Amino acid sequence: LIVPLLTVSKYSAVCDSAFRAVTMVYKQDKLGQVSLLFVKETEKLIKSCGILVNPIALSTFLYLKVDQVVEKAEDRKDMKKIREGWKKMSRKERRKNKEKLKLDAQWLEIESKESDKKRAEFNTKILNHVFVTYFRILKRTLFDLTDDSIKKEKFKSLLNPVLEGLAKYASLINAEYFDDLVNVLHKLMSSDLLDINHSLYCNQTVFEILSDEGKILGIDPQRFYTRLYSQLSEIDTSSHEKTIEILLHCLDSMILKQRKQVSFSKVLAFIKRLTVISLAHLEPASLALLLIIFKIIHSFPKSDILLDTDYVGSGFYHQFLDDPEHCNAAASNLWEFSLLKNHHDPEIQQFSLFVTNTSKDDRITNHYLLKSTLDVYEEQKGKSFERFFMNQDNQLKLIPKKTKFHGYTLKEESLTRKSLKMLFEDNQ
Repeated sequence: LIVPLLTVSKYSAVCDSAFRAVTMVYKQDKLGQVSLLFVKETEKLIKSCGILVNPIALSTFLYLKVDQVVEKAEDRKDMKKIREGWKKMSRKERRKNKEKLKLDAQWLEIESKESDKKRAEFNTKILNHVFVTYFRILKRTLFDLTDDSIKKEKFKSLLNPVLEGLAKYASLINAEYFDDLVNVLHKLMSSDLLDINHSLYCNQTVFEILSDEGKILGIDPQRFYTRLYSQLSEIDTSSHEKTIEILLHCLDSMILKQRKQVSFSKVLAFIKRLTVISLAHLEPASLALLLIIFKIIHSFPKSDILLDTDYVGSGFYHQFLDDPEHCNAAASNLWEFSLLKNHHDPEIQQFSLFVTNTSKDDRITNHYLLKSTLDVYEEQKGKSFERFFMNQDNQLKLIPKKTKFHGYTLKEESLTRKSLKMLFEDNQ
């Protein structure tokens, strides 16, 4: 009764109430039996509605708790070996074996292992239904789309929960889906349907797969590195916070976790471009990018040649070439740190000195390096304005009534004066 209200009702308040009810079940269901029923009903709903389904129906899957408790299902028992063993037993031995199996079953119940096994079974079934739903949407809508702009907009609205869910549960995907999923994601990235967030989710999903059982597939990830490298220049101060978070996830899974597979030329290219874009971000994102740059340099010791101003590689650095393998980043250096050392934010100043080995600060080592880049970004959000006004060198002072500003006199009613005054008062 509740699940169809996610998309059938024409009243948004009813859809929101149904969404809260379903997500509450997913959060509170410990065993997974009730969640499996809801997932099956949601799958039927999406199968019948197709592209016209409300995106919140897919968003409910993001609240499933399978990422914490799922376990790999045990291999099925070989019945042939069991039968052969029973044939070799005498009647007395069979009777003793039956009694032993009963005692073992009772012991499992006492130790709660049976409930763990049931939870793993329910979670496996839940994930199968979730992935089938995701693949049905991606393949059915991707290949059925025409030049109809309405269909494209509907499809784009469904992409966010689908790709976010795939990125979240990528490490739990069954190996038989890997090859098909990677091909679909590559076709999506080659189309004009994705925005920057969608592309980042695709990259994150692919490399979560390749970091685990997907290594045996022999998939060449070069095209995904090229895609991410070309999109780094599109991520600037206007980017949403969610975009920065997904980017940090991608850099961690594509470079740090793949350090044995990624080539040295790619590493240098990413370090150089990440340092460039760190100049164009707000303080929390800039600090998180500097942290991941430091971790990359630490993971690839020879990459510190970019910090050596006396070393110049052969050839020229092609900064506008969107191919990390052939842009020849070894012929450049990280001159951006000379600007970051004079940043108005004292934390970025100190961290820039730390990265370039001109400062040894134990506080930075203990506070930043022991944390993940995403944790640092979450911690620093909301503190940038506070640090700006606490810094004595950067405190905004109210402009006098008549002040020369680039040759112009700022009057009391000038827009610049009002803007600065409003900014100062809001952050007091």
